[in-house]
Amino acid sequence: MEVSAGAPEIIRLFPTFVWKNRIENGARAKIRRAVLDTLAVLRSGLPDPAPGEVWQSRHGLREEKQLEPLLAHIHRGVTSTGRIRSWVIWAWES
Repeated sequence: MEVSAGAPEIIRLFPTFVWKNRIENGARAKIRRAVLDTLAVLRSGLPDPAPGEVWQSRHGLREEKQLEPLLAHIHRGVTSTGRIRSWVIWAWES
């Protein structure tokens, strides 16, 4: 599914940049469902965190096929931000 949300913004926040991009309404539900389904699988069999307790997923979520709607949106945004594209793609692929 092709997701288009216009041109991303790069906002300078000392000392780094922040990438801001919006997901259009038509794609938001599909991405939300993919993320929630993935979290359900990752947390399967685990108790809910207690108040103040945290949980962290494993590394490598960018390889999860069910997250493709989100990953495709991120990749398109990254490749369209010309000034930082080379560095971000390098970090994404390493």
